[in-house]
Amino acid sequence: MDRLQEIEDEITRLRTKIGLLAQERDRLRQEKAGVYVGDIVQKGGKLYRVTDVNTHWEGKPWLKGSPQRKDGSYGTAERNLFSDWTKE
Repeated sequence: MDRLQEIEDEITRLRTKIGLLAQERDRLRQEKAGVYVGDIVQKGGKLYRVTDVNTHWEGKPWLKGSPQRKDGSYGTAERNLFSDWTKE
């Protein structure tokens, strides 16, 4: 195996390791925030069911959620809640 191939293999191995570490980091950030898909959060006096949690940076995660309808059920439309939410 020539040196170029060794470098390419090492880069591939390191990219895989970085990906796994990033997944673990995001999982730990989500655990720290304590919010998961399906949880109910509040923003601006309205309730939302969480449909997506984005933890790709430090601080409070950005969320997407479906707003509560007048009958108490939750719709399918998603709204960006960003980091401006509180957990119910």
